This record gives sequence, C-alpha cells and structure tokens, in this order.
Amino acid sequence: MTTDYKVGLALGIGLAVLLVVFFVTRPRRLPSSAPAQSSQEVPTQQISPPVPAPVAGPNEAQIQVPVPAPIEPIAPSVPPPRPQRVHVVREGETLSDIAERYYGTPNRWLRIYKANESVIKDPDRIYPGMRLVIPD
Repeated sequence: MTTDYKVGLALGIGLAVLLVVFFVTRPRRLPSSAPAQSSQEVPTQQISPPVPAPVAGPNEAQIQVPVPAPIEPIAPSVPPPRPQRVHVVREGETLSDIAERYYGTPNRWLRIYKANESVIKDPDRIYPGMRLVIPD
C-alpha cells in the first residue's frame, strides 16, 4: 500500500468513529410540539384519595345522592346500506348489455359475473328469468 492510501484510510476511520461518538452521546431533544421545560419546577397538586362518607345511624336521616347515568358513546352516523340492485334477465340480453345499462360501459360485465358466480355457470349463457345481483 502507498502511504497516501494508508493516511486516507486512517482519517476516514477516525472521522467515522468521531461521528458515532458524537451522535450517541449528544442529548436527545424534545419534539417541537412538546412544551419546553423551564429551569424552575412548577409544584404539582397531589390528589388525595376520596374519603368515605360517614354511615348514618338508625336515628339519622339518610341522604340519597343521585348517581348520574353512564354516558353512552355516540356512534358515528353511518348511512344505511343501499338495497341490492337485482336485474331479471330478458331474452336476448348478455352480460355486456346489462353492464352497459347499469355502468355505462359493456366492459364491466366481469363484475356482474363475479357477483353471480353461484347462479351463472358460463358467462356466455344466461337465460331469461335469471335474477342477477348488480354490485355497486
């Protein structure tokens, strides 16, 4: 090895070691959204556990405290599901004709076929009176 190569290698390794030491030992910073801590500590209020109410004796009147009803979470409003569209096949219709009627293009016939595979055995043979579900 030449001397220049050895010096460059030694400097590169030394620089890598310095970078590792720098990034490992530096203090971590809080995210910018976290409030900065000041040098003075703010005293915190300690909450003591609740003290049980004294039990009323036989001659003392009992006080009834109303207990609030539990709050039920409000479910997000979800629109009710749309009813399934059903098409009754007429004589001479094909899946492409039906797709063009409902989707505006005959190229979506495969969607109708996939949704009705239990009814349609061969996509080229559909018969009048078959009830086909038209997916959205």
